[in-house]
Amino acid sequence: MKPRLTDEDLDRLLAAPVRPVPPGLAERVAARLAADPGRRRAWIWYLVPALAAAGFALLVTAHRTPAPAAADYETLFALEDSLAPAEPLLDPLNRELCAEIPVETSTP
Repeated sequence: MKPRLTDEDLDRLLAAPVRPVPPGLAERVAARLAADPGRRRAWIWYLVPALAAAGFALLVTAHRTPAPAAADYETLFALEDSLAPAEPLLDPLNRELCAEIPVETSTP
């Protein structure tokens, strides 16, 4: 965890002398950027193929996903109806009580 700054720390930081910017720094940075403008836009060449691949994958996935049939919904509703008697098992207290029931297994 980071230490908290106190008022004394803030006062010390605000009272510290500011280092001057070296003369000609802005001109040197501007000249370096002007000399190599491609370096600033190099990330685009990585982004374009990645976006193309993601778009292709999205189209292929969306095209291959079939729409659910009406029979699938009927099966889901039938399954929901058959599981309705087990709904009390969703209650945490009932689950704890069921976990305490001894299980008897018979071996032939």
